[in-house]
Amino acid sequence: MNLKLKNAFTLHNQGKLNQAKDACLEILKEDPNNYKILNLLGIIALQSRDLIKSSELINKAINIKSDYAEAYYNLGIVCMQLNQPNKALENWKKAIKFKPDYAEAYNNYANLLIGFNQFELALESYNNAIKYKPKYPEAYNNKGNLLLEMKKLEEAHESYKNAINYKPDYAEA
Repeated sequence: MNLKLKNAFTLHNQGKLNQAKDACLEILKEDPNNYKILNLLGIIALQSRDLIKSSELINKAINIKSDYAEAYYNLGIVCMQLNQPNKALENWKKAIKFKPDYAEAYNNYANLLIGFNQFELALESYNNAIKYKPKYPEAYNNKGNLLLEMKKLEEAHESYKNAINYKPDYAEA
C-alpha cells in the first residue's frame, strides 16, 4: 500500500474524518479510479450522515471493482440507514459471495433475516460467522438472542457463555 493511501486509512482510523477526506481527495486527483479510496470516502460520508453521497461513492467503487466485498458490506450498512432492508440483504449476500469467510457480513445478514422471520436461515448465518471468526462475541450474543426467541434455552445459554468468554465485560450477553 503506498504511503498516501496508508495515511488516508490511518487518519480515518484515528477518527480524523476531515483530514482523511482531504487525503482521499488528493489521491483521487492522481488516481480517480482508486476503488479503495472511493469506498473509504463512502464510509466517511456515512459517518458524516450523508447517506446519499455515501451510497454514490460506494457504488462508484463497485462499478470499478465489481467483486469488492467490503464495498458491498458497507453499502448494506448504508441501505439499512436508508431503511432499505431488502437492498441491505442483497448487498450482504454479494459481500459473502465475493468473500465467503466474511464473518461480519454473515452476522449482519442474520440480524436482518430475523426481521423477516427467517430464523433457521439466520441461525445458519450466525453459525457461519462463528465458523469464520471463532472468537466473535457479537455473533455469539446475537445467536443467543435468536435461540432464546426460538425457545432453545440451553443452546442460548451456551451461546451467551461463549460471548462472555471472548468478551468478559459484554454486559448485553
